[in-house]
Amino acid sequence: MLDSMNGVRGWAALVVFFYHSIPLFYPVIATQKQDLARGFVDALIAKSPLYALLNGAFAVFIFFVLSGFVLSVQFFKNKARINIISAMLRRYFRLAIPIFSANLFILFCIYFNLFHENEMVKIGMLTDGLQKYNFTFNSYNIFQESFVKVFTERSTVMNLVLWTMQYELIGSYIVFLTIILFGTSKLRIAFYLFFMIFLGKLVGYYVIYYKCFMFGVILADIYVNFPKAKTPPKPFLFEIFYISIAIFGLFLGSMPIEIVDPSQYQSIMQKITRGVGFDGVYALGGCLVVSGVLFSNNLEKIFKSKISLFLGKISFCLYLIHIPVVFTFGYYIFSFLHHNNFRHNTAFFIYITLTMVAILIISYYFEKLIDKPFNSLARRWVGNILGMHRS
Repeated sequence: MLDSMNGVRGWAALVVFFYHSIPLFYPVIATQKQDLARGFVDALIAKSPLYALLNGAFAVFIFFVLSGFVLSVQFFKNKARINIISAMLRRYFRLAIPIFSANLFILFCIYFNLFHENEMVKIGMLTDGLQKYNFTFNSYNIFQESFVKVFTERSTVMNLVLWTMQYELIGSYIVFLTIILFGTSKLRIAFYLFFMIFLGKLVGYYVIYYKCFMFGVILADIYVNFPKAKTPPKPFLFEIFYISIAIFGLFLGSMPIEIVDPSQYQSIMQKITRGVGFDGVYALGGCLVVSGVLFSNNLEKIFKSKISLFLGKISFCLYLIHIPVVFTFGYYIFSFLHHNNFRHNTAFFIYITLTMVAILIISYYFEKLIDKPFNSLARRWVGNILGMHRS
């Protein structure tokens, strides 16, 4: 079960990579303006359900639902509050240490002048860099960005994907506090309803992210405490239902943030989602995708495949380091091919293939040499602290 959820996380991380590496070369995907299409394929992707496979904004909502589920499911299984306390103590460092390491990697790239945004500007692919590295870097700045600002200010000075880390940290602690206060209480259902229905009116716009975390908790509760949801009396009909809601969730994720020149498909989706902002559409879509995979035996098998498990294992590292790899190695590859008169589509195919391979390799070693060892070390430290406290 956790394997399939990690598999979903891995594919979602890959979607974020595509989101940051493809639209620059096929502007219709980013702008939705039909006159910017380079051909039939990119126009089709931009205006069809296939857009969900490139919609990194949608993938972020899937991350938040998955975090709520993964952080709470073990508690519902064993009811051990000590595990929740241990997770609370580790969570900040679980996020901050890899972020710090990724920022050091970015600093290394800056120091050796490995970024190739200027080359992309020269060949007309960029008019203004997506990422600006125009402030003085020193040890204080790196520590401040990695351990403080990404969590307090949603700072993206060093890495534009780090805006999610504040929500990831706060959402995690909302999950932990929910489990501690209501995890074994009969009142937890009432709290779920209060949080999901009424809390948004009290604390504002960004609560939609935290509702995704809470929905993950609800899914974990249902999965553990209501096992018939996984093994219903008429499994075939329920299997169709679960697959259908996952597919509909992807349809919702194919809605661009802003629709220009809507296709017939997008017009239909606009009518279905009328009155709901893109964030609400993506949140619902993410909840449906995770729910469908969690309870569908067939989808679970797909997301427990070897490639899915590999992507899930490196997903956080892939998320953190794909931007600097795209802006260094990827842009170098494409500008080199462009200068050597490769056709645009050919150059793009070589660029995206080699860049993806490079990111997967770097993410694998990043996870093996940094993320996994430091996570294990934090687990031992917290275990020793809690052991001393209990004694």
